[in-house]
Amino acid sequence: MHEVSSTGIDQSDEACFEKLGPQVHRALQYYVYLYKDPETGEPFYVGKGVRDRVLAHHDVEGGCDKSRKLDELRARGLKPHLVVVRHGMSESEALAVEAVLIEHIGLENLTNKVAGHKTNSQGRMSLAQVRSRYAADKIESFDIPALLFRISRSFRYTMTGDEASERDRLELYEATRGTWKLGAPKDNVRYAMAIYDNVIQEIYEIDGWQPGGTDTYQTRPELNRLDSEHCEFTGRRCEDPVIREKYIGKDVKAWFPKGFTGSCRYCGTEPYAADKAA
Repeated sequence: MHEVSSTGIDQSDEACFEKLGPQVHRALQYYVYLYKDPETGEPFYVGKGVRDRVLAHHDVEGGCDKSRKLDELRARGLKPHLVVVRHGMSESEALAVEAVLIEHIGLENLTNKVAGHKTNSQGRMSLAQVRSRYAADKIESFDIPALLFRISRSFRYTMTGDEASERDRLELYEATRGTWKLGAPKDNVRYAMAIYDNVIQEIYEIDGWQPGGTDTYQTRPELNRLDSEHCEFTGRRCEDPVIREKYIGKDVKAWFPKGFTGSCRYCGTEPYAADKAA
């Protein structure tokens, strides 16, 4: 693999935006690139590709954040700086480098729509998270009434822990609180637990329940419509050190046995009708 200086390309040269040609294509193989703001030097997009992929975004129009950023630059007579960060890679290597860059810069600071490849399973973790992922202690019983919500598709390890940003914490809370199809009253449930990979990642104290979409979702705008067939809870992060020490990072695989396809499970000291909730 070869590394290219991150000083950028002289954008006064229009040839920079011409097709690269077969000789360059062969040398580059798979590569990872940045689009950088020419005024601030800050990256606003991370991508990976082959051949002329790095040029594919420049003249594309559309309604996504990346296109809007490029439109803003064009309106001021500017072009992005294009930087090849690493080249001469296989596709799997390029996917890994792209994911690390997105995670390092922060998805919230980029116009990328999604985190990098396998970020939720192999991305940045604290040592405690590594231990809980691969050798978590199993929970034999619960002494508090709680609903366990599986959030596999939206979880990233950077959402929890001391280094999690406010945006990351909000995203995890909104992924956990709604919306769900639960078939029974929930008044006796005091806690909601975010589950990823059969491990408790976060705990929330529940203040109340309401129809889905009642409150605005900042990180999940697709849920901002009233949905009386689903529900959501309002609450806050549980700060009780005893509860956090006992449950965070613990294995709850026993509550999601083979064949159980639901996203939610009740755990507590009494039976609960929503135990088979979808």
